Amino acid sequence: MRTSLIKKYSLFLLLGTVLLTLTNTEIDYKEMLASNTAISDLYSDIKDLVNESNDGWTADIKVAFNFTKDKLKELFSTFMTNQYDSITSTVNSKDTLNAIPEESVDLFDLSEKYSSCQISVLMDQGRCSSDWASIPVSIIKDKLCMNNGIVVSVSAQDVLECTNPDANGCTKGHPLLALNYIKNFGVVTGGTFLSNEGCKNYKFYDCHHIQGIFSNLCLNQSISTSCSNVCDNGNQSQYIEKINISNYNIVTGGEESIKREIYNNGPVIAIISVFQDLLLYVDGVYSFKWGSQLGFATVKIIGWGKVNGLNYWKVVFPWGETFGKNGVAYILRGIDMLNIESVIYSVYPQTQVASTSTTTN
Repeated sequence: MRTSLIKKYSLFLLLGTVLLTLTNTEIDYKEMLASNTAISDLYSDIKDLVNESNDGWTADIKVAFNFTKDKLKELFSTFMTNQYDSITSTVNSKDTLNAIPEESVDLFDLSEKYSSCQISVLMDQGRCSSDWASIPVSIIKDKLCMNNGIVVSVSAQDVLECTNPDANGCTKGHPLLALNYIKNFGVVTGGTFLSNEGCKNYKFYDCHHIQGIFSNLCLNQSISTSCSNVCDNGNQSQYIEKINISNYNIVTGGEESIKREIYNNGPVIAIISVFQDLLLYVDGVYSFKWGSQLGFATVKIIGWGKVNGLNYWKVVFPWGETFGKNGVAYILRGIDMLNIESVIYSVYPQTQVASTSTTTN
């Protein structure tokens, strides 16, 4: 039996009034994955097909999400629709923004240009399909740091809970709904799970792909949400201190427009199709090889480049550091792989934090 023993952990988690203690526990991830033989065999087959094709990227079952196919589909529930496009304006950045300097035409990376802003770091969405909320707030955080030197955590939990009625917390949502909510009501500060950063922190374990350690906790955790107009510490006055945005746009015009938007204004939001083989991505430039579609996900594009003759987008995923290269994947650029060039949004934060009346949702 192939095994991969993960080192012993001594870890204490305090969540509400429940103390969860994991001590001296040996976890055999391959054995856990093999508990659903069909799932294990499927991912083994996909891994072999990808690696045998020798077609630009490598796969490994060690990063397979330890959920059944139905539960995986629940994680990728961003709407792929244009029904919300009317709530914002459309911008063709190729026509409205400066051209990219020659030295950056083939290679550009915001995470290197603004290394102190941690642009390539995203929270792990865990079992909650919260990417439609977490990606927009991460870009607001990025741009406040890039443009103004302001380092602040922006609460995905606040947007996740309070964007209604079309969005529904962990089960469905769309980034334009998140952006529209933030423009109208603002968003409070807040960090990742148990981070104690600001007003409202994320409430879901960072767990769905981390080699087994929190699997049982994740599978049993409720993903219901309700809008709260107070901070985690019960302080309502702190809740009215909001971060606001001045505008957000749909970016049209294809690859060149996307590149100009990123170069001139920072990261962009994209909605992509998620197929089974993407979950096994380790390195190289991803292109679809095999597997069924699981749904759609919201991601962040922060740059572009070329590896072994293949053009790529540098994309940050809210799936934790064990996915890809520390949460980052290179996706084939220029042919709309995974629909990555079809649905692009930009957001422009205001620099000041303003007092805003609380909302009722």
